[in-house]
Amino acid sequence: MIKTLKLLLLIVFVLMFVFSLLNCLEPEKLPGEDEEIIDDDGTDDPPNIEPTLEEIIADMLSEQEGTPENPAVLTLDIEIGSMTDSNGNWHKILKAIETSGKYVDLDLSACSVLYKFFNPDFSITDGKNKIIKITLPDETNDIIGVTITEAGTKRAFINFTKLEYVNGKNITHIGSYAFYSCTALKEADFPNLTNIDIDIFSSCKNLTKADFPLLVSTGDNIFYGCINLKTVNLPELTNVRPNSFYNCSSLETAYIPKAVLIDQSAFYNCTNLTEADFPLVETLGNEAFRNCESLTDATFPFVKTINPRTFMDCIKLEKVSFATAEKIGNEAFKNCINLETAAFLGNPEKKTFPPNHPLDPWRQEKGLFTEDCFVIYDYAFYGCKSLEVLDIRNAWNIYFAGGCLADIGTHLDMYLFDDDGKISYGHPPIDFFLGGGNDKGPLTLISMKIYIPKSGSMVQYHHPFPLEGGYHGIAVWVNGILGVTVNVEKLP
Repeated sequence: MIKTLKLLLLIVFVLMFVFSLLNCLEPEKLPGEDEEIIDDDGTDDPPNIEPTLEEIIADMLSEQEGTPENPAVLTLDIEIGSMTDSNGNWHKILKAIETSGKYVDLDLSACSVLYKFFNPDFSITDGKNKIIKITLPDETNDIIGVTITEAGTKRAFINFTKLEYVNGKNITHIGSYAFYSCTALKEADFPNLTNIDIDIFSSCKNLTKADFPLLVSTGDNIFYGCINLKTVNLPELTNVRPNSFYNCSSLETAYIPKAVLIDQSAFYNCTNLTEADFPLVETLGNEAFRNCESLTDATFPFVKTINPRTFMDCIKLEKVSFATAEKIGNEAFKNCINLETAAFLGNPEKKTFPPNHPLDPWRQEKGLFTEDCFVIYDYAFYGCKSLEVLDIRNAWNIYFAGGCLADIGTHLDMYLFDDDGKISYGHPPIDFFLGGGNDKGPLTLISMKIYIPKSGSMVQYHHPFPLEGGYHGIAVWVNGILGVTVNVEKLP
């Protein structure tokens, strides 16, 4: 029995040794070799291969119409990374759109981009002319303007020739020329925009409104040539820069209540603008409202200087009121053919006293007048054929420059300050301010009525002081030199 057991153990030991030896001689298998391929679903089908971004986009667009009137909606949630990387996702998106041949509404609001600013990369043109609407990534706060190259400057949205709508929820700044000449653009929605540089929307001929409730700073020419722009809402803007709305010929209303500066040519040729209501404005630049043909009323309580040609050719302007104005520039209201009433109630502080005189035409080294004069410069009201009332009743002395009231009609009521020589000098003219001489335009006035305070009468007499030049009060000069009938009436 014991011998039999030992024999069995020996056989087992030998078999184990043989199997061990065979395993050592078998070649080692590589990982996975001859292993059965099992999918996650337990089948032995080939593994799934992840589709490319281009294939995903193609699939998203394939069942949609994709016309300009009904663009295909393409909503992405990916990391775009660098937008200037020719192998990056932005370029892949554009190429996929180009390949599809579809017009798209591209929503990138959930995407991320490098450095959080949007740079469409001028170097690629593929697909851009197929984008009808674009929503920028929510995380971006800046849009690049122009890129300077050896070939010149390249605008950010160049080649977006069909772009009609753009919005960016958190954009606060837009660089120069970003949307310049995007002629199909109808609407730009940037609710948090605070700063823009020059020429942002210049020549966007189909843009219809500008509504930026937080905008506080702009460059020049921001809406230059936007001929279909109708409404402007910029409640926080204080400085309207040069040419901001130049030739916006469809503009009807401009709500900019905090503006203190309206710079040169800001509203030039806004031929449909009917109202200029800027209650806080202190400065009007040259030609600020020139050729605003539909403007009927202009009231600026804080403007002291009206610069040259500010309202020139505003042919429907009927009434203007400037509570603090002291200087009216060359041709400021020239050819405002329907202007009837003009009031300028500024009163410069008197600093000139006898024997000096505020008007010194023969003392050229001193200039024609002293700084404390109220001044109406050359041709200021030339061609205002309907002008009936000129109210400058607070000014202690006025310099009427050549032609400033030439070709204005046949009769004028003028309200002047006069205190019988105690302060006022009787406003003696020294030039052909009504026209009629020295190439100052035609003298059309036949009669003038001058209203003065009850106590004053200096406008009717020669000046009492022995000053060189023989100054006269305005009534004497106009009647005696120009032959215009003058009546003087003292106010109650």
